[in-house]
Amino acid sequence: MRFGWAFSRWPAVERWLRPCLALFFVAAGGAKLLGMPEDGELFRQLGYAPWFMWLTGAVQLLSGLGLLRSASAAVAAAILAASLAGAAGSLLSSGDPWMLPVPLGLLLLLLAVGWHNAPVWLRQHHAPSAGLEGGDRPGMGNGFLPGGPGLAGNAALGSLAPGGPGQQNQGRSYKPWADQ
Repeated sequence: MRFGWAFSRWPAVERWLRPCLALFFVAAGGAKLLGMPEDGELFRQLGYAPWFMWLTGAVQLLSGLGLLRSASAAVAAAILAASLAGAAGSLLSSGDPWMLPVPLGLLLLLLAVGWHNAPVWLRQHHAPSAGLEGGDRPGMGNGFLPGGPGLAGNAALGSLAPGGPGQQNQGRSYKPWADQ
C-alpha cells in the first residue's frame, strides 16, 4: 500500500490542523488556569491536587502557543503528546475509560504535527524522498527480488540462478522496466 498521496497533501492539512490544535490547547489550558469547576472536579476524581491542574493548564497554554510557530511546533507537540499520554494513563487507571478516545486521538494528531515539523536530521532516514514513494527510492527495494512480482524469476529464488535476471541471458540483457 502506498501513501504518497498522504505526504503530498499533508502541508495543506497541516496548515489548518496546527492552528486548530493550538486554539484547542490554549482554550483548555486557559480553562484550567481559570479554575473552571468541571476541570477541578475531574482532577479531584483522578486524585490530583489543585496545583497539578494549574501546572497542566500552564503547560497546555504555553505549548498551544508554541504550536503556532513552525520553529517551536515540534517541541510543543512533543510536550503536549507526553501530557496526553499521561492523561490517557490516568483515565485508564481511574476505571473511567469512556473519555479515552479524546486524548488518544489528539495524541495521534500531535505526533503527526510534531513529526512534520521535526528537524531534518531527525527525519532524514525515515521520510520518503521528494517525488518518490517508499518502495521506489534507490536502494530501498519493494520487497520483491529483482525480477519483480509475478515473474518466473521470483519462483523459488530462481532469479539468483546463473543465467537468471540481472545477467546476460541468451544474448539480451535483463531490463526489469521493459515489458516482457
